[in-house]
Amino acid sequence: MSSPHSTPYAALDSLETGGKPEPTYQHLTNPCVLSWNNLSYSVACRKTAAAPDGKKTILDHVSGRCAPGELTAIMGPSGSGKTTLVDLLADRISSGDVTGDIELNGEARVTKTFRAVTSYVAQEDSLLGSFTVL
Repeated sequence: MSSPHSTPYAALDSLETGGKPEPTYQHLTNPCVLSWNNLSYSVACRKTAAAPDGKKTILDHVSGRCAPGELTAIMGPSGSGKTTLVDLLADRISSGDVTGDIELNGEARVTKTFRAVTSYVAQEDSLLGSFTVL
């Protein structure tokens, strides 16, 4: 006999967004590709000569992809937006203006279901500040 909740995410399967059933991602039990296209992120700030519109752009039209069997490195100098990019991809940022597309296997990412099938490990620095050279 089949129960209405035959899979761990069956309750999520019944959620609806905008009149359309929410994607379940159950077909993604095989390896999947996370991609982002023209991703931009800006936050409100005081109006200055550098930001006359009162917005500071943190990421500007960033695109990329992570695929199975590949190593993806996000590299750049301090303050270049690496952590912000990963936080946006993991949907851990709730403020500011985000534009662009984040997709899982070519389908738009849906927050509730995406969070149910993914995890995030934040950066933890292992060096003590007192042991660094200035």
